[in-house]
Amino acid sequence: MLDAYSKPDANLSGHQNAVTPDVILLPSKRSMSLEDQTNAQNLSARDQDGLQARITTLEKQLSTCQHALADIEERYRALFMNTLLGFAYHRIVLDAEQKPVDYIFLEVNDAFEAFTGLKRDNLMHKRVTEVLPGIERSAFDWIGYYGDVALTGKIVSFEQYSEPLERWYTVSAYSPRREYFVTLFQDITERKRAEEHLARISKAVESTSDAISLIGIDGKALYHNPAFINLFGYTVEELNARGGIEWLYTGEPQLSNQIMASIQSQQSWQHEVTLRARDGGELPILLRVNAVLEDTGTPIGSVVVCTDISERKRAEAEQAQLQAQMMEAQRKTMRELSTPLIPIADNVVIMPLIGAIDDERAQQILETLLQGVVAQHADRVILDITGVRVMDTHIASVLMHAAQALKLLGSQVILTGIQPRIAQTLVELAVDLRDIVTLGTLQAGITYALKR
Repeated sequence: MLDAYSKPDANLSGHQNAVTPDVILLPSKRSMSLEDQTNAQNLSARDQDGLQARITTLEKQLSTCQHALADIEERYRALFMNTLLGFAYHRIVLDAEQKPVDYIFLEVNDAFEAFTGLKRDNLMHKRVTEVLPGIERSAFDWIGYYGDVALTGKIVSFEQYSEPLERWYTVSAYSPRREYFVTLFQDITERKRAEEHLARISKAVESTSDAISLIGIDGKALYHNPAFINLFGYTVEELNARGGIEWLYTGEPQLSNQIMASIQSQQSWQHEVTLRARDGGELPILLRVNAVLEDTGTPIGSVVVCTDISERKRAEAEQAQLQAQMMEAQRKTMRELSTPLIPIADNVVIMPLIGAIDDERAQQILETLLQGVVAQHADRVILDITGVRVMDTHIASVLMHAAQALKLLGSQVILTGIQPRIAQTLVELAVDLRDIVTLGTLQAGITYALKR
């Protein structure tokens, strides 16, 4: 392999690495002409001895140079064969028009085998199109690219994906002599995958609607995604100029201690808080904080994720208001159902009372009676208490107040449905029923009212 580095080549004139050995070779006696031999014989013994000494010296120098060159070759060979970089030496193959169409493997090292999975014994002196069929159809023109290096002597470095090998490589290539080239390369597939993974994460972080900030252990911001800047109005530099992330916690002074304690204990922290934006506005935020740890487990910062819950809060408030309105409507409907005022004839209305009567319902009974009597121009009102199972002072008082109020409006109150137990209670309570007509049944009450 290394002969290509050191042997002179008649075609290397002008090539960047062409080398011409600085050695003068003397002709041997056999190659001398008859005239030269005669002249040599005529030399004095002294001259002959001097010439022989010179020849001996030159032979020793040549031997020394050859050994030195062999040593250099061996060292370079050991360097390339034992380097951690993949190494390969090739000769380019040209067509009739001197265009690169293939290249041949001349030497590879162990790292080449490790990085490519190709074995040296299956490569040596074979064309790349034999070793990697279809490489000539790859998106990247490996043969043409390396052919340019071998023919022009340029030095190149690049990163490229190898479709046949399904690996990424970083490659340096140069030409030690015309039509030959060397590649030094390294497998960077894992790095590329990590970069692609990081790029996907970065794209996701950049695209998410959540405001994300990377915070150092000192509380200073290291990174804001676009959503963070749009939400709070601060770039990294602008927020740090105000003291860092704590500036946003102005309305929640206890947050800093809580979050720092969570980071130190390597626990996630999540809570709904109110943070301050650059324009002074207060934003309801779902704040999530997670510690960023070294390999040793030591916290070195935190990732802060802020979700603007303004819309949710507004929706919740609207929902609560709607629910309150619905409950009020239900209460109103229940009140109306619990105190119905039913007209049964001209100037005659009836209100059946069922169940317990509390203060709110008592007030509703009174209001419904008064408003209904006026609206219906009723002068007879039947209050049926068949459904009232318990009569106490409170209920009796409600009935008496209703009767007195209706009397002031010119209406007669007819109380029906009095059970024996209720009658006994009214007597015990000494309720004055002189202004009220009392009848045992609702039917009797209706008959009485209609006859008048």
